[in-house]
Amino acid sequence: AMAPKRTDSQQLRLFKQLQRFLLMSAFALEIVSIFATTVTGTMLLSEGDRPTGTGVGTDYVSPMGFLHHNHAFEYLTARITF
Repeated sequence: AMAPKRTDSQQLRLFKQLQRFLLMSAFALEIVSIFATTVTGTMLLSEGDRPTGTGVGTDYVSPMGFLHHNHAFEYLTARITF
């Protein structure tokens, strides 16, 4: 019975609404995290990483370096939602 009722005090109704908001936002961030990291994993597996010096202007040697350098939005999304 987490639904706000008229008989609940003002503070209790506020807490129930806050709890609902937090649960819904956690669920939404979890879904965003799943989709963003799935797409990011696909990009990393398809494009890969090159060692330093094999390409012009590439200075990353790890998949995370590649992701941070080329796909900043996906990198931040994965970092924030986890």
